[in-house]
Amino acid sequence: LMLIGGVIFTSIALTALIIKVARQYGAQTLRHMIPYFVFAICTYVPFALDTTIIERNARTYLHLSSVLFVEMVTQLMLDHVTEEKYNPYRIALVPLVLFTFLIVGREVMGVDMMNDRVVDDYLLSYTVGVTVYLLCKIRILIHELCTELNIWCFDIVTPRNATTTPEKKVN
Repeated sequence: LMLIGGVIFTSIALTALIIKVARQYGAQTLRHMIPYFVFAICTYVPFALDTTIIERNARTYLHLSSVLFVEMVTQLMLDHVTEEKYNPYRIALVPLVLFTFLIVGREVMGVDMMNDRVVDDYLLSYTVGVTVYLLCKIRILIHELCTELNIWCFDIVTPRNATTTPEKKVN
């Protein structure tokens, strides 16, 4: 009963917050929320329709959800800090949307295109792929920031002093 009450009150508070932001900044701000709604729906629907998926792949599902969320929020924070235009639409969500459609097709329409083994392999490969993508993205971003700021981040052995930075000679 407390869990249901918590979900209801959280939903009410979230809805009130979304309405407040839409009134304050305009309805166009809701366009930036679409990927987050898609993420929430696509992480819930397949596992609500077929509960055996979450039973077989609990850790994989949690890792996938966390990696996708971190990717989305990292890009949002980076674009905010660098004052770049934020593109809310994430290419990393496309396989999740495809997975949701395939599970809905299997469970609701009876079109069996994915057996349990294929579902498990799809989730695992998608999780590994998104994790590698996120790690490479973060590594590249950290390298670019360190290069631009002329600081050492991944090299703790080399001392940072004036002789290590190459100077341009003007002839």
